Amino acid sequence: MSSSFNPRQPSACPSPPITKKPNLSDSPPSQQQQRQDPKPPLVLQLPNHITVEIFSKLPITILIQCRCVCRSWRRSLSDPQFAKYLLSLTPPSLLIKHRRTFFLVDPSPQNGVVIKLAEDPSFLSPHLEVVGSCNGLLAVRYNVCQFYISNPIIGDFFSLPRPRGDINCSLVWGFGFSPVSNVYKLVMVSIPRKGIEGVVEVRVLSVGSGVWRSIGSSVYPFWIQSSGVFLNGVIHWIVGTGKLRLRLEDCFVIYAFDVESECFQEFPLPRGTFHTGKVELELGVLQGCLTVNACYKNTISVWVMKEYGVEQSWTKEYVIRNKAKGTFRSHPDIPRVLRVTEEGQVLLFLKHDLQAHNLGDRGLFRLQLDRMPLVVHGACVHIPSFVSLKHAIAGDIIKKQLPWRHYWELHKAIKV
Repeated sequence: MSSSFNPRQPSACPSPPITKKPNLSDSPPSQQQQRQDPKPPLVLQLPNHITVEIFSKLPITILIQCRCVCRSWRRSLSDPQFAKYLLSLTPPSLLIKHRRTFFLVDPSPQNGVVIKLAEDPSFLSPHLEVVGSCNGLLAVRYNVCQFYISNPIIGDFFSLPRPRGDINCSLVWGFGFSPVSNVYKLVMVSIPRKGIEGVVEVRVLSVGSGVWRSIGSSVYPFWIQSSGVFLNGVIHWIVGTGKLRLRLEDCFVIYAFDVESECFQEFPLPRGTFHTGKVELELGVLQGCLTVNACYKNTISVWVMKEYGVEQSWTKEYVIRNKAKGTFRSHPDIPRVLRVTEEGQVLLFLKHDLQAHNLGDRGLFRLQLDRMPLVVHGACVHIPSFVSLKHAIAGDIIKKQLPWRHYWELHKAIKV
């Protein structure tokens, strides 16, 4: 690596460490390749190590388009070591979904880009939810309790085994990664419906193993957030303690699942910060910090845990007020604060749309970008990646499923 190389900001999610840039082969093109393309453009005649150096300095939205230019560029960007190296450099973007199609969004005011990605493979199921995003991979739920893992940038996916037994309960879930064992895990919590006796069971699937394991039960019967939030090797939910207290923050705690040890721990909510009455709470991540979004009438308060796990580090960082008629809670979905741009805009997913709030101003406005779908059915923070599933996930199941192109696999899973 040359001394002039300046890496981009590292991503918030941990990824397998890549300490140095891989050295791809500079072998000359074969005679057959020369006959097929006797006069390639000058840019395609550059040695591979120079091409790789250029690629490492380009935004991911440009690299996605470069991948479609020619086979040699596609091979370079698909090289496992180089793809992991790029992942370590790539900052988070936004991933939105319209029906079954994903779009990658770079919300920069001057150079904002919207790239249409492959259609979601769950075309046989109208019920779809993104469980979580980690290191460029998505965990997606379709039907009641069936899941698949995908890389939407390159169009790879494979289905996960369905948990055994009848599912006659409410479900919450989470998706995370352990940098210690280099394993992705899916967590599913089964909560008995009201009036039905039973325990709150926690099951874990190590992606690639093909086996759901029960790891015990939870002491908390009320889970506020269906999808957990992943940060620092831990998946987080807000749960109700079931105890009636005068202060709202005493009725709820943050329940955190360590992906490596498979143990739970608790974090307190910010003290003395919430209005009396009905407040909607949701966890999130902003700039690598855990957040609590408290929605009350026409105001969203965003609390940030500046030091992870330290109760005293909770700080009210943003207050967003809606100047339009009605309240944030007039819509069934809680407003989701996604990220804060370098220009100081807070981006939210609200009422089937991406909206923005300028710090210091009052009110929201729709994010205007070319090729943005008129209706957004889902949005999350996502780190784009060229790492294929067979290189990202270890295990016998993934190796058997991934000589593929893969739609028959999901057809088969849905019919079972």
